[in-house]
Amino acid sequence: MIALLGTLMIAAGAIWIGVIAIQNDEVIWGVASIVCGIAAIIYGVQNFEQSKIPLSLLILGIGVEIAGRLMNLVTRY
Repeated sequence: MIALLGTLMIAAGAIWIGVIAIQNDEVIWGVASIVCGIAAIIYGVQNFEQSKIPLSLLILGIGVEIAGRLMNLVTRY
């Protein structure tokens, strides 16, 4: 369940960064950010001033998803 929350956070951050990229007339980066998570991170770092909140959401979501998956792994055994 926690991993699902992390996945939703990652998706929200990536879509948000994609929307920012499209608003800045960088359609290729926008589509790439929505489709590929690493592109969202790269674009977010390059344009940190505009995308610090969605980038933080994306990175926090990665941490939450990893923690959730580790908790599932530990409780399974």
